[in-house]
Amino acid sequence: MKLLSVSLAVALLCACSTTTRPIDARAEDAAEHGGRADDAVKSRGRVENDERHGEAAKIRVMAVGDIMMGTDYPEDWLPPGDGREQLSRVRNLLRSGDITFGNLEGAMADGVAPAKVCKDPASCYLFRTPTRFGRALEDAGFDVMSLANNHARDFSESGRDSSKRTLARLSIHESGREGDVARWEVRGRKVALIAFAPNPGSNSLLDIEAAAAKVRRLAAESDLVFVSFHGGGEGADRTHVVRGVEELPPQENLWAYSGSGSFPSA
Repeated sequence: MKLLSVSLAVALLCACSTTTRPIDARAEDAAEHGGRADDAVKSRGRVENDERHGEAAKIRVMAVGDIMMGTDYPEDWLPPGDGREQLSRVRNLLRSGDITFGNLEGAMADGVAPAKVCKDPASCYLFRTPTRFGRALEDAGFDVMSLANNHARDFSESGRDSSKRTLARLSIHESGREGDVARWEVRGRKVALIAFAPNPGSNSLLDIEAAAAKVRRLAAESDLVFVSFHGGGEGADRTHVVRGVEELPPQENLWAYSGSGSFPSA
């Protein structure tokens, strides 16, 4: 795998957050003149960055945690604006990345039947977000999503099928189901992302040797490989809170980040 410089700008922002880190001045400029960091502004900044850094030009990566914008099952808990309002405060920040990643919890589906029946609707944690909410992810600038988690199959594989179709229509890449890998190009570089989870039907996190072999194969054919996994417990002493970033030996060109938390959740 070719070595390259990667700028990891992890957006650990809750939906209720009132502050964000400063973003590129061009994006702020654009926000003041129409409320969006448009592609022309982003492209100009990247061209200037290329001119300064040449072959070592940085790729800016935005990564957030679990995304569940609302559910209509077993009752209607959908927010106004089809998810756009939840992401509005961080929209420009997310769109400032060359690659923006999130973990999609639940199924993005319309009317698909659940995989199990809830005995108590008050404590029913099955998430079904209407497909129209996908536009909010597109508008926020997401490029790639993980569909490997404990809620991806809340509505069986039919629900995950619907999620895959919805993202594909929006040109958002995804990985999660066993054997699925996201592959695309970013500014002339081959990028791959593989998402793991310990849940049935997903790229398995339980067989570490097999998982490592998959990553090695991707590394042999890609310039940049991202590995996502969804696992562990929840709570203040668990992995759904902000952790640190570990930079491994420079010659390996690897970064490890643990615990990107819950992002927008209804």
